[in-house]
Amino acid sequence: MEKNFRKSPFIAQFFSVCVFTVFFVTPGFTQHLTISTAGNQGTSGTNWSISGNILTVSNSNVSAHIHPSVITNHLTSVGDLTIVLPWVSGVPRDLYINSSIVYTGSTSRTLTFNIVNDIIAASSISISSSNSSLNLVLRTAMSSSNTDHGRIQLNGTTIATNGGHFWAGGGPTAATWN
Repeated sequence: MEKNFRKSPFIAQFFSVCVFTVFFVTPGFTQHLTISTAGNQGTSGTNWSISGNILTVSNSNVSAHIHPSVITNHLTSVGDLTIVLPWVSGVPRDLYINSSIVYTGSTSRTLTFNIVNDIIAASSISISSSNSSLNLVLRTAMSSSNTDHGRIQLNGTTIATNGGHFWAGGGPTAATWN
């Protein structure tokens, strides 16, 4: 019986499927950031926090969800904001913007997204400023050690910077955007 077990192609295939499922399909191995009205509010939440002018999503095998008011409140009350979703080996980390971000402050600000993989905005949302200029930077694949190439998808998205700069692209964090 032991001899047949070792030679069984069915058993080898079964173990291969199990290993593939555990390491590559398990949903716990993604760590996305979603901006939506269902997200956390304040200056920290599940798997993210703001320190100074940087909102960072940590590496805890849990996706982060933030409310758009986190961004607009920081821009209005504190200053520029950089949102960082850093590279983690073998972990897909995308940004989903599912709700509009509307800055109404009276001081020019810069909102920067440094996202390791993709930036995907839902159709019919907007990123806009109504009273002063808002510089908007969408940067993907920011790590030099990252082999993933991010895409920026803005199908049906309205961008209104009120005279601010708009930059979208990929590459190292040392790139000059304006």
